[in-house]
Amino acid sequence: MKDPQIEDVYLSLLRRLYGVYSTIEMRQLINNRTSFSQASLRASACNHDTVRAKLEDFVQEVAFASLEPSDKRETKIADAYFHHYQDMSGLFDSILVSKPWTDCHRDFIVELLLSPAVDVSDSLLLVGAVTLSNMCVFDPNKWLALTNIFLQTTDERLRQRSFVGCMLSLPVGPIDLFPEIAKTVFAMCADDDVKRQIVELQIQMYYCANAESDSETIQNEIIPTLVKNSNLKIGDSSIIEKDDDMMRDILNPGAADREIEAMERTMIGLEKKSRRLS
Repeated sequence: MKDPQIEDVYLSLLRRLYGVYSTIEMRQLINNRTSFSQASLRASACNHDTVRAKLEDFVQEVAFASLEPSDKRETKIADAYFHHYQDMSGLFDSILVSKPWTDCHRDFIVELLLSPAVDVSDSLLLVGAVTLSNMCVFDPNKWLALTNIFLQTTDERLRQRSFVGCMLSLPVGPIDLFPEIAKTVFAMCADDDVKRQIVELQIQMYYCANAESDSETIQNEIIPTLVKNSNLKIGDSSIIEKDDDMMRDILNPGAADREIEAMERTMIGLEKKSRRLS
């Protein structure tokens, strides 16, 4: 007798097996990479109620501290930020080295980072932690969390950061194991605005691929040419304009024209490099 649920049961077992694999892979990163091992040591407990209370209380503390007299205001605000920095550092590390999330934890993170009672800067930082963690070890619930934040937030900064996160951490290869991801991707690509943003992100990533070599070319070739052919002289404490050299025009006719042409070529190259870097 053929079990009508056999395909669903098999898919469920495969997903559970992937969860085990992801946990082992994260443990390998913690054991073999110094940054992950240190993050594991610094990670704080991620109790839902405690995390929510700390993030929301920080906003209230800063608001109340701003109402204090001027002689106490700076001290209280500094104390609030100091303790908050420690809390955020531990929370960031706990997300970075976290195991695969449950659906419940995913929904909690999305609700928390979209909450108006949480500072947007904190939400941006934690979205970065989710992105880094998911780029190292893919977790479907972390990816769905980034996508849900992108689709639901009204803050443009949070929208852009979560969008970059979900694009950079997309799984490589077939995603038959996660039909909810395939469904979400198809739904996003059906939106013309989202497709435009995906294309713009790809263009930016393409231009940034050679950003380091372009920067070196500007520093080592283009800028020295501009300085050499300029009519300025850098002194000990000032920049002065050099006098025209009449003998140079007599002994080397056409040198000025050649320098202008070299300057034009350099400026064109600088414009192209700058456009790529921007």
